[in-house]
Amino acid sequence: MWFCPRLFDHLYSDTDGSWKVCCIGQENGLEMNVRNTTPSEWLTSDVLNSVRKEMIQGEVGPNTTRQCSRCIVQEKEYGISDRIHHLKYLNGAEDLVYNQLLDYIKTGEFNLQERVIILQTRIFGNQCNLDCYMCQPQNSTTRQSSNNKIDFNKYITFDPQRKDLTKLSTIDTVEEIKKLAPYIKSFLIQGGEPLVMKKQFEFLDYLIDNGHAPYITLDMNTNLTILGTTKHNILDYAPKFKGLHVNVSLEGVGKYNDYIRKRSDWDTIVSNIKKLREVATYMGVFSTISLLSVLRFDELIDWCKKEDLHQNMFVIDDPDELHPKHLPQKIKDILIKKYEKYDVITSALKMEGDPEKFQAALRYIKATDKLYKKDIYDLYIELEEYDDDAATTE
Repeated sequence: MWFCPRLFDHLYSDTDGSWKVCCIGQENGLEMNVRNTTPSEWLTSDVLNSVRKEMIQGEVGPNTTRQCSRCIVQEKEYGISDRIHHLKYLNGAEDLVYNQLLDYIKTGEFNLQERVIILQTRIFGNQCNLDCYMCQPQNSTTRQSSNNKIDFNKYITFDPQRKDLTKLSTIDTVEEIKKLAPYIKSFLIQGGEPLVMKKQFEFLDYLIDNGHAPYITLDMNTNLTILGTTKHNILDYAPKFKGLHVNVSLEGVGKYNDYIRKRSDWDTIVSNIKKLREVATYMGVFSTISLLSVLRFDELIDWCKKEDLHQNMFVIDDPDELHPKHLPQKIKDILIKKYEKYDVITSALKMEGDPEKFQAALRYIKATDKLYKKDIYDLYIELEEYDDDAATTE
């Protein structure tokens, strides 16, 4: 049975306001978004019901293929996916998602009865203090600023930005989500960078003031270069909720992480990890494997083991030009031996690459270097001999 719990316990909206089955679900355009569809209407929509019915029938039908295409591809290429990850964390038959599933099978309708909802909505903005080279511009205000200066899409293919929806009126949507508070079991705080977003902290205040906090777990991916805003600090909020699960977004150790995540500071991150460990009920690391991070990724793996931090790995596929498969074959051969114990990484490296996309990636990276007076070859010298533009200049 091809089953994913996210169809029965999840509420997600993207940065442009569109509702999706999950954060990597198929783009549905703007047919159903926070301006024309309430959260409850989305949860009971034909889009979600069509996939639910196929899953109950035990098939990967046309609706599942469309909405869940990225997990289908992940499992084919890497043998692992977000869907499988979610299944591993279900609490057996006691998990509330099973009650939700059984009720749906019985009634044919999606009716919330218990605290089952994982809330993951990007309606609070996209403020971010970093300029990570692999991040989609629409997910970060800092990335948008850099993109306005050099236009990333001159070099590689980032998702098109919907400028008409960058400033959403979210008041009505927030009020509708508040109505669902009795059914929320966890809140995946979203960014940009979640710990710089004041409106998101204000929503946490609502959950505390109305007695919901002790029943809700906070969950977040954060660059952890900061612990909050002037008036809000996550250290103060954590004890008021059922739990706090934190995944620190890291792609390297020290200067390598700071280069990939421009404006980041490694020493500050390490210091904040120590502080947050005192209040968090879970701490781990979430890492994006790209053609840069994979070059020094072994250092991060060793650091995570030393710090006893569980590491989740994700291979970038958008933009495709930053996928590690496009690295020169000689470099990939060396890396395949280095990471032979890590099937996700070796599977990515064994894929057929495109030399032209590798050159496009280098041009993009060098263009962003100019904004920060950096030089990629100060850190990744092994790439320079494969730079066609550098060879032409010489």
